[in-house]
Amino acid sequence: KSRLILYPAGSSMQLRNYYGATNDQLGQTRACWHPTGAYIYCTSQDLKIFCWAVGSQRVAAQLKGHSGVVRDVGLSPDGRTLVSGSFDKTVRVWRPPA
Repeated sequence: KSRLILYPAGSSMQLRNYYGATNDQLGQTRACWHPTGAYIYCTSQDLKIFCWAVGSQRVAAQLKGHSGVVRDVGLSPDGRTLVSGSFDKTVRVWRPPA
């Protein structure tokens, strides 16, 4: 398993680490924030999207449905729609857990 590291803007000090997603050194992890700041969503090479509760650093949800590595993830400005793209040549629309 790999980790997603949270840094404060303009600093190199690590604030928090989020574990669970699977990504190797060659993959480029994509992540996005929920507008409330309470959740962060991240791609994973194990065909899932991970959702972490920022405060507790715990996995709040794992979204499954792609049959290929998830390459990108994005969230609508209102936080009601999450979109992911995968090497399986699909784009999926999700209702994000929040």
